[in-house]
Amino acid sequence: MDKDIGIGLIIGLTIATTLFVYNRDFFTKPQKVFLYICIIFPPLQWLSIIVISIYNAYQISISPEFVEKEKNENEKNNVRKQLENLKDLRSKEILTREEFNEKVRTIKSANIEREIKSSEDYKKLRELYESGILTKEELDKKLEILRLKLTNLRQKQKEEERLGFTVTEEISEGYFVIRDDDFNYGYADKQMNKVIDTVYELAESFKEGLALVRHNGKFGFINKRNDTVIPFIYDSADSFKDGIAKVGKGKGEFYINNKGEKQQ
Repeated sequence: MDKDIGIGLIIGLTIATTLFVYNRDFFTKPQKVFLYICIIFPPLQWLSIIVISIYNAYQISISPEFVEKEKNENEKNNVRKQLENLKDLRSKEILTREEFNEKVRTIKSANIEREIKSSEDYKKLRELYESGILTKEELDKKLEILRLKLTNLRQKQKEEERLGFTVTEEISEGYFVIRDDDFNYGYADKQMNKVIDTVYELAESFKEGLALVRHNGKFGFINKRNDTVIPFIYDSADSFKDGIAKVGKGKGEFYINNKGEKQQ
């Protein structure tokens, strides 16, 4: 009886490890084939999994992508440390405000340059330049565009951190769609003041004075005062266009007007 239990345990472990290998992209196709063959002698399969895993982990650790990622992470940590040091020196009045601001700008500018050079867009531009397709002047102009985009992105991220929400759609009828850290949606005005709190599960831009939102799993429409104009009773819905919107309820789909009345 104990022998049968032992055999069953070995078979179970062998099946489990084989499925583990099958579902992992960590192993190459030839490695998987070899490990499948090893199923005839489970101890060899288990030992081979350990050896191959160590080998693959080592290969990943010396790959250009991993080395580049580690380098970027170390540089980010260095930037954070440098900024903290500057703040400490400023708080002790060892640095003047002007010196502090100048050093911070220098560090941030250098950080942007590093981010640019590690981007895929930069690598593509360098390849075109080295192939003679782009001139040095053209390369410099394109890099300036990258620099401006990255600077604007960082400023936007900083502003979103300050505001406590992220803009998810461009302004429409005076309102932006916004999202908080918990992925709840609401609206902000042109001055980035939150005018409708982030209480909805989904939200689309205002169209024809109404916005499609989802609350408690159902779709409905609100106005700019956050009044519920069309109740949350639909399983699916589209925003209004030319005075009508397509909605779905149960298995049926139909059109409604801006008062929620069904259209023929």
